[in-house]
Amino acid sequence: MKTFSFVPFILTILAGGLVSAQPVMPPDRVGIDEKLSYPLPGGLSFHDEKGTLVDLRSIMRRPTVLSLVYLSCTHICPTLLGSLAEALGKIDLTPGRDYSLVTVSFDDRDLPELARQKKENYIKAVGRPVSETSWIFLTGDAQTINAFTDAVGFAFRRDRDGFSHPRVLLFFSPDGRIARYLYGTTFSPFDLRMALAEAAGTEKALSLDKLLLFLYHYDRGENRYLFNLPKVLAVILVAATASFLLFWLVAKKQGLSEGQRLGEGNGS
Repeated sequence: MKTFSFVPFILTILAGGLVSAQPVMPPDRVGIDEKLSYPLPGGLSFHDEKGTLVDLRSIMRRPTVLSLVYLSCTHICPTLLGSLAEALGKIDLTPGRDYSLVTVSFDDRDLPELARQKKENYIKAVGRPVSETSWIFLTGDAQTINAFTDAVGFAFRRDRDGFSHPRVLLFFSPDGRIARYLYGTTFSPFDLRMALAEAAGTEKALSLDKLLLFLYHYDRGENRYLFNLPKVLAVILVAATASFLLFWLVAKKQGLSEGQRLGEGNGS
């Protein structure tokens, strides 16, 4: 009579379960593979609205807000760019001086002339004077677009009626590293200001921004910056403990000094 061995059987089941549990990512997926702190590769040249070939890294010498859209879109992309323009008009930072604005089309059929028309509309939507050189719209060929979107983890798919794509803003540090992904199609001035502060880096951020970066953190689930209560409570607890210990040590030292003086008085 053959004996049944459970060990090989269990190992086979577990192995099958592990294999089946591995995620299978379809080649035409849509989404974001975050690459925070990754440097943007050089050699990515796009055409600006005038048709001039420009290197992307060369126009990102400041903290940079970068939007990825396709210019023939009639719903999602205009909402995203319109919300961005409106929010930028409400923060006390000046584009072209404090930060740069770049919009890249991921549709290789888009041309500089269409980019120029769209740029004029969105600059007006900021609601305050903005120089033409402070917001640059870029178009490019399929190879350059794919190299850039792969570098930043932006996966999109061409559909029959346009594109399926993530809805996100990217914030780059002056050295070309991705500092923040800000998701959604509508953005508050506060969230934009915080993301720009992250892109600037704490050593270059204004004093108020440094304080806010300490008190707030970006919540991916909420798609916004939230007050970091656990961190603040931890700091308060540490400060309270340190204050108590300092008070106790001072009181103890004063008590010992008083005792010594009493002892010396009794001895005399």
